[in-house]
Amino acid sequence: MAKNKSKVNFCPEEHKLHWELVSKYRDILSNKKTTAEINKKKETTWKLIADEFNRIRQEKNKGATIRTALQLLNRFKTVSKSRAKQINVSEMGKTDEPLHRFFLQPIETSSLSASHSSSIHSTPQISFIQHESADTSPDHIEEDETEVSEEKFFLQPIETFSTASSCSTHITPQTSSKRSHCEDSNQVLKKVAKHMDQQMAEVPVDKEKFATFCEYVSEKLCCMPQEMVPICQKLIGDVLFYGETQKLGFSAHVVIE
Repeated sequence: MAKNKSKVNFCPEEHKLHWELVSKYRDILSNKKTTAEINKKKETTWKLIADEFNRIRQEKNKGATIRTALQLLNRFKTVSKSRAKQINVSEMGKTDEPLHRFFLQPIETSSLSASHSSSIHSTPQISFIQHESADTSPDHIEEDETEVSEEKFFLQPIETFSTASSCSTHITPQTSSKRSHCEDSNQVLKKVAKHMDQQMAEVPVDKEKFATFCEYVSEKLCCMPQEMVPICQKLIGDVLFYGETQKLGFSAHVVIE
């Protein structure tokens, strides 16, 4: 028994708006991984695209047809498959006719905003609209909505054409090494800051218990001959230095020539 196919045709304005929105979210839609988190993001993204698509269409034309997220997803898959087949036939030399590129007319301004200065930042492979003929027009390709069930709506990765891999960001070894170097530097800085915080948090030494000894040394320096004062200060400073570096003991002697 043949399947009941429902034919969904997109007008040129719908086709243009559809690909503007797809290019806007191309980073998410071109991800081929099938984790639960990524599938959830794709599902949410297609719902956002459908809401934005219908809102813009209703603003321009009150009687415009409401498109569902499932229809937009099927449209995206169908057009992607059509272009991939055309490229394969051309590369294998099965046709003498020149290959009509999937997109020919550049999108100069985005219909997503009323401002003429705003434009969609899209890659070359999705920034043009296909030159449609009577035979190869994606608008006349029948789409089977039953092929994508509600249960498997966003659980399968989106089939993209061979050049779609350029949309994703590739991390080079140099970039990876730079990030690793930055992470190591940040860890070192965190350790240094933590060590300084610990030193500042230490309880300061109680200077009161050395006040009497300091007064004793001060009185002796005041009473001795003035030419002896700098010598005593130098020797006392040396003793304190060796004490801080833990190189001083009771067996140490001050040599006087």
